[in-house]
Amino acid sequence: MTSSSDWVVLAQIVRPQGRHGELLAEILTDFPESFSQRRRLFLRPGSEAGGTSLREAKLENHWFHKDRVVLKLAGVDSINDAETLRGFEVVLPIAERMPLTGDALYVSDLVGMHVIDVGGGGMREAGEIIDVLPEG
Repeated sequence: MTSSSDWVVLAQIVRPQGRHGELLAEILTDFPESFSQRRRLFLRPGSEAGGTSLREAKLENHWFHKDRVVLKLAGVDSINDAETLRGFEVVLPIAERMPLTGDALYVSDLVGMHVIDVGGGGMREAGEIIDVLPEG
């Protein structure tokens, strides 16, 4: 079994959208344009969805709608099919994240790093980053 830290959350399915199995999802990535480069995604039950099994999904189509994304997945062809995925997270293996350039890094990579206070002419360890809260 893989740990949750082996995965990157791209979106959270909010509800069905339309009559043909489309899914409305809250975007949780800084790279929403990456959906156009994906054909394979994984679905993981979120805390409200229950269950623990991860499943692969083929992305047939997607489009953006009012700061969210609508996903059309293969084999999800009705409102009832889509309803069973309410609350699921859309995830990718961490190794498949979008590559960054220059000195950029992912905020999630900061967790576990140690902070050094260089104020006052010296250096002392100020603590370890245990979480990063989004701002704005």
